[in-house]
Amino acid sequence: MKLHVYQGAHQSQDMTEAKGTSTASVASLDNGVLVKLLNTRGRLQQALQKCRTLGHDLDEAGPRLQRIATRIPSLETAFEPLRCRRKILDDLPACIDKAVAPSLAVLKVFDAMHDLEPLLLGDPQHDLVGFISLISRLEEATAFLSENCPMAIEWLQEFIDFLDQNQVLQDTPMQRISSHLDPLQAWRFSGDHSKLDGGLHAAALDKLECEFKRLLSDENLLVPSIPSDVTKEGDPECKRTISSHALKHLHLILQKLVSNGRNQRIMELYVESRTLLLKRNLNALPLNYLQMRSSSKHDWKSVGAYIGPWTQHMDVVMRSLCEPEYNLCNQVFEKLGYDYWEQSFGKIALGGGVMALLEFGEMAVRSKDEPQKLFKLLDMFEAMNNLRPLFGKLFGGPGSKEVQQRVKGLLKLIVQGAYDIFLELKQQIDNQRGLKAPIDESLPKVLSFVLGYVKHLVGDFYGPIMAQVLMIHRSWSDDSLVKKTNTSLLSKAVLNVMNALVLNINEWASSFKDEPVFYHLFLCNNFWYLSVNCRTPELKVLVGDTWLKEQRQQAEANISMYMKEGWSKIVHLLNVPGVMTLTGSRAAARDLLKTKLKAFNMAFEELYQKHVKWVIVDAELRERIGISVLKLVVPAYRTYLQSYGPLLEQDGTKSKHVKYSAQSLERVIGSLFQGPSERIVHGSDRKVNGSSAIVHPTTVSVI
Repeated sequence: MKLHVYQGAHQSQDMTEAKGTSTASVASLDNGVLVKLLNTRGRLQQALQKCRTLGHDLDEAGPRLQRIATRIPSLETAFEPLRCRRKILDDLPACIDKAVAPSLAVLKVFDAMHDLEPLLLGDPQHDLVGFISLISRLEEATAFLSENCPMAIEWLQEFIDFLDQNQVLQDTPMQRISSHLDPLQAWRFSGDHSKLDGGLHAAALDKLECEFKRLLSDENLLVPSIPSDVTKEGDPECKRTISSHALKHLHLILQKLVSNGRNQRIMELYVESRTLLLKRNLNALPLNYLQMRSSSKHDWKSVGAYIGPWTQHMDVVMRSLCEPEYNLCNQVFEKLGYDYWEQSFGKIALGGGVMALLEFGEMAVRSKDEPQKLFKLLDMFEAMNNLRPLFGKLFGGPGSKEVQQRVKGLLKLIVQGAYDIFLELKQQIDNQRGLKAPIDESLPKVLSFVLGYVKHLVGDFYGPIMAQVLMIHRSWSDDSLVKKTNTSLLSKAVLNVMNALVLNINEWASSFKDEPVFYHLFLCNNFWYLSVNCRTPELKVLVGDTWLKEQRQQAEANISMYMKEGWSKIVHLLNVPGVMTLTGSRAAARDLLKTKLKAFNMAFEELYQKHVKWVIVDAELRERIGISVLKLVVPAYRTYLQSYGPLLEQDGTKSKHVKYSAQSLERVIGSLFQGPSERIVHGSDRKVNGSSAIVHPTTVSVI
C-alpha cells in the first residue's frame, strides 16, 4: 500500500515537471536557470531512488524487528545479573576506602608506638621528666587505639561480609582473609585492650618502679648518718628534710604509677626499700645486746649494763631515724591520703628493728629484781616518757597498732616493775626486823644502805621520775588520786620506808637492854644518823620538819641517857666526900683513895674495851659525844689527881695505882667511837675551850 502511494506521487510529480518544462520552453528561460533546474532534478531523482531503496529495506526490516522485539524481554532477563555485578564493582572502591582508611590510621599510630619502644626501654634516671612524657604519649596512642581499633575491625568485618555476600572473591582468598580477621574480632569482643602496645607500657612502668626504688634506697635521701659516739652529751637528733628535687621526682613517678593502678605495688616497693635502709642504719649502732633472747635466763648484771646504751639508742632511733622516716612518708604520700603512708610507716618500723629494741626493754624489766634495778627502770621510764609525745605522733594511727600496743605495754611493765621494787624495799626492811643488830654494834648496814638508796632515789634527777611512776601506778586503781600531787604520793611512800627503819632501830636496840649504856649509844647513834641524812633538801621536803624533829629529839634524849648511864657513873667513883675528915691514920685515907682509883681504873678500862668496836659515823655526833665525855671525865680525873696525888705519893705507890695521867686519859678517850683500827695513837692534844679535844679521822660510811 505504501508503495502504491509513493508511485502515484511520483507520477504526479513527473506530470508537473513536464508541464513546467513546456511552460519554460514557452517562456524561453535562459540557459543558467535551466542548468540549475536540471541539477536539482538530478538530485531529486537520486533522492527518490534512495527513498525507493529505503522503502524496500524498510519493508524487509519490519518483520525482523518484530521478531527482535519479541526476543528483547528474554534478553533483558538474561543480562540482568551482569548489570547488578557491574553495580557491585562500581561500589567496591568506596567500600574498600571506608574499610581501609581507619585501618591505615591505626597502623600509623602503631608505627609511632614502635618508634617509642627503644626510648621507653632505656634508663629513666637521666631524663625522668622526658621519660614520663613518653609514657604519656604511649598512653595517648593506646587510648586512640582502644577507641579506634574496634571501629576499624567492625568496618573491616562489614567489608568482608560485603565480599562474602556478593561473592566477589573465591572461597580460598575469603577464608584466608577471615582467618586474619577472627583473632581481631575475638580481641574486640573480649574488651582486653592491654596488649595493644605489646607490653611496652607495662615495661615502661616497670622501669619507673625501678627508678622509684632507686631513689628511695639512696642513703642521702633523708635519713641522717648515725653519730659515731651516741654516748657523748648533747642531743643526737639531726633534722634533715628530703631535697625538693628528689621529692619532685618521687611525686612524678608516684602520680604516674598510681594513675595506672599500681598503688599496692608502690607501697610494697616503698616499705621494702625504706625497711632495708632503716635496718642498715640500725646496724650502724652497737646493738649487739639485742641478740640476748628473752627466752634465756639472764642475771640483772648482764642485762642492766646495757640499759644506759639502750635508752640512748632508743632516743637516737626514734628522733634521728623513725621521725625523719615518718616525715618522709608524709611528704611522699600526702596526696594519696593518710591511710596509705601511715600504714607504710608502721610496716617500716616493724620490719626495721624497732620491735627488737622494745623486746629488749621488756626482757630487761622481767629480769631478776635487785635494788639497783630500780634506778635503771627509772632511766628507762624517763627515756620512754620523754619519747611519749613522739610515740603518739609516729604510732598513733591505725596502721601502727602493734607498735603502739608494744610501747604502751613496755611503759606499763616499767611502771609496775619500778613500783614493785620500791615496795619490796620496805618489805626487805620489815624482814630485817627480826634479825640481830650488826656485829660492829654501830650502824646497821641496812640503815646506811636504805638512806643512801632513798637519798639517791628522791634526788633532783630520780625524785620527779619516781613521783610520776607512783602517780601513774596509783591512777590505775584510783582515778581520784590523779588530783593529788606527785610529791604527796612520794612523801607517803618515803615516810613508810623511814618509819619502817625507826621500828627496826628500836627492835635492834632491844638486844642491848641488859647494857643500858650501849642501848642508848646505839639509839642515839642511829637516830642521829637518820635525822642528819634526812635533812637534805630533797628528803626534808618529803619527811617533813615534824618527823625530823622527832628523830632529833630521840637522839638527844638517848645522848643524855648514855652520858648518865655510862660516864657519869665512872666519874662518880672519883667522888670522895670528906676523905680528910675521916678518923684514923693517913694510911686508911690512902687505902680508900687507892680503892676508889682502882675501881675507876677497872670501870674505865672495862667501858673502854666495850667501846673499842663502836663506830659513830657522823663526825658532828662523834665530836660532840667525845667532847662531852672529855669535859665530864678528864677535869674530874685531873682534879682527883691534883687533890689526892700528894697523899698517894707518900708511900711511893702512886705510879702503881695511877695508870693514866690527865693527858693520856684524854688521848685514850679521844680514840673512842672510831672503830678497832683507831687506837690511842690517833689522839692529839688540841685544846678546845680550855679542854683537851680530839682531831678525828675522816668519817667512813658503814655500808
